[in-house]
Formats: sequence, C-alpha cells, structure tokens
Amino acid sequence: MRASMSMRRAGLVSLALLIAAAGLGEVSPWLPQPVQAKAKFKSKTQDKNTLDPAVNNYLEGMNRIKAGNLPGAIDSFLISINFARNNYDPLAYTGLGWCYKQLGQDAKAIDAFNKGIEQAVGGAPEARVDLGEIYMKLDRDQDAERQFNRALVEYAGPGPRARNALGKLYQKRGNLNDAQWNFEEALGDQPWMYTEAWMNLAENYMKRKLWGDAVKHYNLMLMRGKTLPLVDYQTLYFNLGTCYAFKGDHQLALDNWQKCLEINPDHAKAHLALATMFDSEKHLSSAVNEYKAFVRLEPSSPDIQKVKDRLATLEHMIKPVEPEAEVAKPSPYMRKAVEEKVAAERAAQEKYRQEMEKLSTPVPKDSGF
Repeated sequence: MRASMSMRRAGLVSLALLIAAAGLGEVSPWLPQPVQAKAKFKSKTQDKNTLDPAVNNYLEGMNRIKAGNLPGAIDSFLISINFARNNYDPLAYTGLGWCYKQLGQDAKAIDAFNKGIEQAVGGAPEARVDLGEIYMKLDRDQDAERQFNRALVEYAGPGPRARNALGKLYQKRGNLNDAQWNFEEALGDQPWMYTEAWMNLAENYMKRKLWGDAVKHYNLMLMRGKTLPLVDYQTLYFNLGTCYAFKGDHQLALDNWQKCLEINPDHAKAHLALATMFDSEKHLSSAVNEYKAFVRLEPSSPDIQKVKDRLATLEHMIKPVEPEAEVAKPSPYMRKAVEEKVAAERAAQEKYRQEMEKLSTPVPKDSGF
C-alpha cells in the first residue's frame, strides 16, 4: 500500500510540473530545452488559432490533463505527434508517457518515455525518473537505477526527485541506511518542502524500528500544517498510531488511528489495528465491531480467515447466557389429585395382593370339606 501511495504522490508532482509548462508560454525545467525554444511557445499573446496543429493539440492535451481527462489528453498528444514533422515531438511523447503511467498502461508508458528521451536534446531528467519508477514497479531494478542515476547527471544539480526515487529503490532492496541518505539529500536544506521524501524518511525510521525518530518527524509535519503541500494525512495518522503502539502508548495509538478513520472511514488497516488493540485490552464488543469492519473492507486479505476465526471466538464469548427454563410447580389442587391417585393405586395393589394370598393358602384336612 505504501509503494502505491508513493507512486501516486510522485505522479502529482509530475502533473504539477506538466501543468506549469502549459500555462501561457511559461517555461518549466521538466520540459526538454530544444522544444521549449519553439517560437510558438514563447508568445503569450499569440492567437491560439494561428498555432500549427502539433502545438495546438499539445496544448489541448495539457488542458485535458488539468481537467482530469487523461484518455482525452492521450488522444491530443497522439494527434500532436502525427502532425509533427517526422514525428519529432518530445514534449508530446513525454506527456503521453505520463498519462499512460497514471492509467497503469506500463508498456505504452515505457515506449512513450523512451521516445521522448531519445528525441530530447539537452536531457530529460524528469522523464527518466518517471520511466525509472515504472521499471521499479515491474521489478526491473537495475534499469530503474540506471535511469535515476542518468537523471542525476542530467539535472546537473541536486535532483531531489531522482534522490527520492533512489531512496525508494534502496529501501526496496533492504539497504535502509543508503535509503535514508538519499531521502535526506532529496529534502535538502530546511525548511523541508518535499513532502513525499519526508514521509519516506519517516517510514524508513519505522522500518528500522526507530519509533521515536519516526514520531518526531510525523509530528513536525503536523506542526507545519498548511505550509507543507500534498500531505497524505490518513497515512500519516495511521503510521503515527503504529509508532505509538510500538512505543507502548496505547491511548495515543488509538487516538491517531481514529483520526485516520475520520479522514477515510474505509481504511481497512486502521480498523484492524483498532480491533487488535481493543482485543488485547479486553474491550470485546469494540474489537468485534472493528474486526467486522475489516472483514467487510478486505474480504480477500491473506489474513482474513484468522480474523474471521478470532471474530467468531469473541462473538461466542460475549453471547448472553440464556436462563434455564423454570419447571412449573404444581398447584395445591394438582398435588392433592396426584396424592389421591397414588393412594388409590396403592389400595388397589394391596387388595389384589390380599386376594392372591387367599387363593394360595392350603385348606386344612379337618375342615369338613
């Protein structure tokens, strides 16, 4: 889950840069320099209708990205490439690759990014980072590392996105010390503004079980408030709660998991964390409710059977005991009738016994009979 969230945050950074490039001829470092030098991109007052079809469609693609219409943006970029002389259009290829990446069409994204990089004169470091992130997602880690390092060379400067991406790659490999160094390099000097890299640094401390350091960084992010952009607060609160749980502060753990659920009531892991904590503290009814929420939200989880088994056990433990049905006590009238019946049966038995004794008694010889 954390890897997918990091990919989405990186995508937002790329999108912001793409949008900036499309605005009124402004130049962005994300774009290859030779293409930026096109005269038709320099004019801020030129009528859009006088632009050539390739540029027109490229700008339309950017507008569609801003509107969230990625399939439409893809169509525009493809038309732009079709109109470009000899299909030379590194800007459109790069925008095309970015759209395919967001839609999870990795093969198409790789092809588009590679064409954009090949056509760019002067380097395309941001496109290389995007391409490397796709390679890392596909477990082509050596290809990913090659792209990130090439991007650092082409930046000819700090290259925070490439440093952050290298940090994620090293963390994936289990090299946590090198990962930490790259995250810190990505953050640069204070005040830190690269939110994704800061979140990755805090998670790095969690992986190393340095709970106190992780708590410090998460709380510093919260103190920054709105001055820190693109904060994924549900992940922050969930991770902060996890850190407090491992530090032994159950109340702060519960508080932060609840804050996570206030932002996203369907955060399955937060429900499971609460269930486990309530279970350990013998708050069985609360634990049952949270386990049920997890089962509803994550029916295909690898741990689902264990959760269901525990849920069944707790439900049995808290099931109210039904009182035994009382045996109806006979009334005095019923007792008297029973006693009379028993007495009559005994008298009849005694009379029968006496009659049988008479029949079996022998007659005396001198009786005269």
